Amino acid sequence: ALQALWKPFDPMAIPGLVQAGNTVFVDVTADWCITCQVNKGVVLQRDEVLKRLQGKSVIAMQADWTRPNDAIANYLAGFGRFGIPFNVVYGPQAPGGIMLPELLTTSAVMQGFDGAASPAALANRK
Repeated sequence: ALQALWKPFDPMAIPGLVQAGNTVFVDVTADWCITCQVNKGVVLQRDEVLKRLQGKSVIAMQADWTRPNDAIANYLAGFGRFGIPFNVVYGPQAPGGIMLPELLTTSAVMQGFDGAASPAALANRK
C-alpha cells in the first residue's frame, strides 16, 4: 500500500496543486542513499507521519534519483542543494516550499506540514 501513496515526481504540477489548497510533500530518494532508507523506516513509514501523508489534501511525490536524472538534479540545485536526502513540503502557506533537515524527525516533518498547510486543513485535523 505504501507504493500507492507516492505519486511520480512532477515539479511543474506543484504550483497548481498548492493553489488548489493542497499540501505537497516531495521526497527525493535513491536506492544507494542510506540516509534516505533510514528516513523512510524511522519517519516516513511511521504512523503519525504516514497518516499525514495519506491525508485528504496531501500529495506525496517521490523523485527517484537512483539513476542520474537531470530534472531532479536541477530541482535540487534550485534549492542550492546537490545531494540527498532532500525533502520539501509545499502548501498554501509555503508555496516556495519548506526544506526539511536531511535526517528527518517526526516533529520536523509535522512542523513542515503545519507550516505549509492551509489554516482550514489544520482545523480539520484537530
